[in-house]
Amino acid sequence: MRHTVLILKTRLRIANNYVIGIREHMWVHLIVFLGVIFALIAGGSAIFTFIFRFLIQQEDFGQLLMDRLIGMVMMAFFSMLIFSNLIITLSTTYISREIDYYMSQPVPHETIFFVKLIESIVYSSWAFAILSVPLFLSFGIVRNTGLSYYLLVPLLLIPFLFIPAGIGALVTMLVCAFMPARRTLRWSAALLILALVAGGAVFRFGGSYESMFSLNHESFTQILQMLKTGSSAWMPHYWVTAGLLALSKAQWGEFTYWFLMILSAALLLLEICLRLAPLLYYRGWCLARDARSAAETETGASPRTWGMKLFDGIEKLLTFLRVPATLRALTVKDMKTFWRDPAQWSQLLILFGLLFLYVGHLRGAYYRTASFFIFVPKWQTLLSFFNLGATSFVLSILTTRFVYPMLSLEGKQFWVRGLAPMNRGKIIWQKYWLCWMACFVLSQSLIAFSNWVLEVPNVIRWLATITILMFSFGLTSLSVGLGASTPNFREDNPARIANGLGGTFNVILSMLYIGSIMALEIHPCYMYLTGHFFAPHYLPWLIAESCLLVLVQVGTTYLPMRYGLNRWKQMEF
Repeated sequence: MRHTVLILKTRLRIANNYVIGIREHMWVHLIVFLGVIFALIAGGSAIFTFIFRFLIQQEDFGQLLMDRLIGMVMMAFFSMLIFSNLIITLSTTYISREIDYYMSQPVPHETIFFVKLIESIVYSSWAFAILSVPLFLSFGIVRNTGLSYYLLVPLLLIPFLFIPAGIGALVTMLVCAFMPARRTLRWSAALLILALVAGGAVFRFGGSYESMFSLNHESFTQILQMLKTGSSAWMPHYWVTAGLLALSKAQWGEFTYWFLMILSAALLLLEICLRLAPLLYYRGWCLARDARSAAETETGASPRTWGMKLFDGIEKLLTFLRVPATLRALTVKDMKTFWRDPAQWSQLLILFGLLFLYVGHLRGAYYRTASFFIFVPKWQTLLSFFNLGATSFVLSILTTRFVYPMLSLEGKQFWVRGLAPMNRGKIIWQKYWLCWMACFVLSQSLIAFSNWVLEVPNVIRWLATITILMFSFGLTSLSVGLGASTPNFREDNPARIANGLGGTFNVILSMLYIGSIMALEIHPCYMYLTGHFFAPHYLPWLIAESCLLVLVQVGTTYLPMRYGLNRWKQMEF
């Protein structure tokens, strides 16, 4: 216990030093953080309140549907938390460099494991905690619960978060004791993506998809059966749902029962993990340190994997395109660095994978929801703009998370670059074109797929293509330019670099940029769809909007890169 308290005190001191270091611009972080949290809670609460009120108005079955829907949402949260804890526990408990230091100190292995488990719970569950607030807040508003409901809901959620964390930690320990952690991390990311695809396929072909767009009694029964999936009394998410329902009805005895059920399960899983840690944790950590495979040990040469062959092919392609050797080496190095950390690229695949699954289901809605055409004419165009905005938003998050820290990560090794016969500015342009290509390919493929599914007019199709091209240039310029202007060479964690003042400023500018471009495009598109695009009275507005759009795009693309290049060339390392 003494070692645990000492490590936690050290982490608190590090956090306090970080806060002291940014106290001059703390208000910027605070305003942005509170603004984003308020927008998420307010928007989510409005959506859930609308859904719950619509359901509760269905007098015969509305409350049943509402209860089943809560169970389904909690089941989805529980499943995602297990995978999230699995991946994060692998990264923080086995691959982190901090573990190497702890292992060299006289600290019990179970203490190290427990501290990193707490850290994993915080990293994996903060998003769930924020996203669950609108759900439970709306549920209490619609059910007209008292103040005790809002005060006691955290008692259910806090121990509940330890259950998926304990399951993820237990699976991690058992698997890593017999398989290297980095290989396990790749398999975990692959399994998560496979689970998302399988879930979408089951929903699409299992009968539930057709039921959602039918209005007969048989389809309604199928929907109830589908929602009953989250009602198994053996699953922890059901305990939270049951406790929530008991709390909303002021049934204190039943609430206490489910609370103790959740608490006992969480404590049991923690006890099992702490009992197994002395037996399995050190063995798994040693296996993770073994950088060479068994084949390499036996043959004395590293086997060439398909990933290495892929990078060899990319290098040959760059050679064929006559890319200079220095830029070619930096490009391949950046790609290999990104590929070697599955905790990074798995986030990208999950985000775009979810968007692809969502877009794939729109075709069925197009053919099955005939009533939608009556209430919302030209709904394909509206959905196309919505998908464009969602893709752009995800792209801005990814550029902030992955592109912005790239130049900061070059800082500690810059003396090596400085000895090479290479202009500093070429490093920035190498990052720029590599990131632009990745952003454009990912986002353009998603938008092209969306427009094909929705069968939008050719004008909207070309507008979306050009817009994504503009966003790829603009967002990449913002991230690379600001990354060169405000580098953080003292930090080697890209997530922490992205969460700094420069990363926060980059997110704000990216949101303003995307909002400005989308706002300037919506009005001309609306005029075109309503047949007033070529009206004489609209021509001055069209010219003004077009000039303003070009001004915003050119300014966003040119100014950050110019300022970043000047700052980078004048910087002393």
